[in-house]
Order: sequence, then C-alpha cells, then structure tokens
Amino acid sequence: MKLTTSLSCVAVLLSVSVQAADEKAANSVAVETKSNSLIAKAHLASQMAALARENKDALLMLAAAKLDAEIPKTDADYEKSTATSSEVPAAKATKAPAISLFEQAKVCANGDSFIESLIAKTQKESTAAVKGRVGGPAHHIDQVRASDTDTYSLTFRGDELAEIAISGDGDTDLDLYIYDENDNLTCRSTRSGDDEYCKWTPRWTGKFTVRVKNLGTVYNEYSLYTN
Repeated sequence: MKLTTSLSCVAVLLSVSVQAADEKAANSVAVETKSNSLIAKAHLASQMAALARENKDALLMLAAAKLDAEIPKTDADYEKSTATSSEVPAAKATKAPAISLFEQAKVCANGDSFIESLIAKTQKESTAAVKGRVGGPAHHIDQVRASDTDTYSLTFRGDELAEIAISGDGDTDLDLYIYDENDNLTCRSTRSGDDEYCKWTPRWTGKFTVRVKNLGTVYNEYSLYTN
C-alpha cells in the first residue's frame, strides 16, 4: 500500500515537472522543407525588385511587379508598439514616398518607349487579373523610424506552418526577429537589405512577438506579410 502511494506521488511530481518544463519550452519546430506558399512568392518578388533596383533593370523590375500583382492580399490592421532607440538621430531625416514596382520599372526604363509600353500593358493585364480576388496572405504597411524597432504580437496555430516576410522600400537595412510567448528566439532573418523571411511550425497555438529592426539613418516604409 505504501509502495503504491509512493509511486503515485512520484508520478504526480513527474507530471508537474514535465508541465513546468513545457511552459518554458520553445514553441517551434524547425521547418526544413522549401515552401511554395504565397508568402514565399511575395518574398521572392521583393528579392527580384531589390536586385532590379540595384542594377536598374526595367525588365526584372517588371517581372517582380507582375509576380507581386498576382498575389492576392488582404489588409490587416496589426497593432504595433515602437521602442525608440537612443541611436535615433537628433535631426529627423526625410525622403520621398515609396512608389509601386510598376512605377519603379518605368523609372528603370529610362525613356525606352518599347519597354514603357510593355510595362503599361502588363500593369493593365495584372490589375484586371486580380480584380475582385479575396483571401490570400494578410499584409500590413507601416513605417519604422531610423535606428528603431517596431514590435507586433501575433497568434499562430499549433502544428501548422507559420510564415512572416517583410519587404522595405530599399532605403535601409531591416532585420526580422520572431520570439515565442516564453521569449525564446524562434527565427531571425538578418541578411543585408530590407527583404526578410521566416518560417516555422508552432508546437501549440500561441502568441509570437515580431520585431522589425531598422539599421538605417532614415525611416523605412515596409510591408509585413503573414499567412
């Protein structure tokens, strides 16, 4: 009888220990396979646009614009908090508003009438193709100040692929960090430039903190995509 009672106590203690460990465990499973989701395609379009911008390649920019236009988007009003960094310059730097990828392709065309007509035709066809489409990845457009970090709190379902991508206006370097509810670093994307992408699979449904860090000396207008 005493042995049975002791075993029961041990089982309870083990159960409590496992539960306590789970409460601090990382809520993520690494994703090894490649993704063909709309979020990944949006990220690809952003990378193409960045390369086209760097090389002033109108046709590559047009291809990026066409791919981006084919992706259905639903506006999401994500709640953001901003932690001002001590590195913010005393004088606020300003710049011209961002323009669409189709407009950027026209700039890269540099007056070439044939390419400009191709851009106009493709833009018209792409706009018609996506008219009335609903669903698809949610996205949020915002600005992160110079040397500052924007923070979002988002919930993702357990055992389902979670994806987040950011695409900036090309003026500064942006980095992307994802933390779970226990403050474990789930994913980070810190390549040069302002196009970043993260994917993971949560072990359970829970909240994740998304941080968009601006390493530049001017603000960056970016899109935040989530699946």
